[in-house]
Amino acid sequence: MGARQYLNDHQALSFGLAGGALMLAIVLILYQGAGSSPAAPFEGREWLTVDDGKTFFAADGMLLPPILHEGMTAYRANVFTCEGGKAQWVGYIERYSEQGKALMKEMREEQKKGGLPQPVTELLEHIEIKRPGDTVWVKQSNTERAAQILEVKCPHGGAHEAQYTLP
Repeated sequence: MGARQYLNDHQALSFGLAGGALMLAIVLILYQGAGSSPAAPFEGREWLTVDDGKTFFAADGMLLPPILHEGMTAYRANVFTCEGGKAQWVGYIERYSEQGKALMKEMREEQKKGGLPQPVTELLEHIEIKRPGDTVWVKQSNTERAAQILEVKCPHGGAHEAQYTLP
């Protein structure tokens, strides 16, 4: 029995896995957007792309894409690697709505005051993701579709586990 058939036969497990992927996405969003510790804002770097993931470059981790970069719209590029770093590629692209940017800024301000950022489920309505080449952006609140996009596999049949990488 293949994995797909097993998950079709055990739909409760499928929804549990999708929910787990969603919670992982929330944690990544909070880590990337709000900071790595309650006392200090995130001072790292993030990847951005202006060409739908064909290329990517490092930028200030405090940016909330989309932003304007050298006259082009740049989005967050979530970059993955396989086989010990031999290959790197954009697994999915991310953007915030204006309201999502405002929510993230509020969370960052709370963090600067020494508080812990509180997960805001409303934020998932204002963050959209897509795979490179896709034309449709998907709200992260669409858990079923978002889980499919967030499941990044290595190229060439997915024989190796994809690892998320920062600049």
